[in-house]
Amino acid sequence: MRPEDVERVKKAEESTSLIELINTWLERMPYFKDAAYWQAELEATKPHPFWQQYRDAYANGLLEMEKSNLIGFDMLFMNDENYPEDRRLSPEANRNALFIMLYRDYPLLNMPYRLLEMLLNIDELLAQWRYRHMNMVQRMIGRRVGTGGSTGAEYLKNAADSHYVFKEIADLTSYLMPRQDMPKLSSKLQRDLGYNKF
Repeated sequence: MRPEDVERVKKAEESTSLIELINTWLERMPYFKDAAYWQAELEATKPHPFWQQYRDAYANGLLEMEKSNLIGFDMLFMNDENYPEDRRLSPEANRNALFIMLYRDYPLLNMPYRLLEMLLNIDELLAQWRYRHMNMVQRMIGRRVGTGGSTGAEYLKNAADSHYVFKEIADLTSYLMPRQDMPKLSSKLQRDLGYNKF
């Protein structure tokens, strides 16, 4: 690589990553922090009243073979102390991303939802490219050693399965439920998420 290209790559590696920017953006969503939207006092109620309601409704809708999903739900949404350390989204960002997915039809959440969907589309397109590349390598060299001494197509298959940038956002779909079963938002929050705010 030319020195100016090396410098550009180094500069990009030192700057804030897209996933870090997404995390910061998601953490700024104000609705859970404002006690005016929730009947219970936020400080007195742990976990947040919305997530307790949602967990109860979610648990009621699970099939017997899906009951283990509650373990993951509790780790991700109910208790920050049990939150997995290897996740790149913070507990607050994670909860806000699911809230956006759940209530995406409200005008104020429609654009944030579209951004999350766009990130998942990026991952999908990258996965398609990796899959096509793997097939091309399989056709060209079969089981022979690939570039740089890799195992060729086998290496590419393993890489395709493990390199999803926004996997944490995609995983949130496991915790969606039918709209008619979701907790009803307060009229104030519904109004503030709609066109009537201004």
